[in-house]
Amino acid sequence: MTKEAGIIIGICFGIVGFALCLCCFFGWLRRSQETVAGEVVLAHLNHLDREDQQQQQQQQQQQQQQQQQQQQQQQQR
Repeated sequence: MTKEAGIIIGICFGIVGFALCLCCFFGWLRRSQETVAGEVVLAHLNHLDREDQQQQQQQQQQQQQQQQQQQQQQQQR
């Protein structure tokens, strides 16, 4: 009887241990996916920030060109 009880207890501990391992694995998997998703969001935000900077630079260049054209027109008059 004690041998059978030991086997049953061992099986129960094995099932509980396996369930804990699965929980840990899926928790780790979820965290790693969140990390990857966060990195994707940050990369996208950085890309948008670079685009904004490029647009601002282009606008500044256009403004400078317009100012130069206005100065040239004033000098010609």
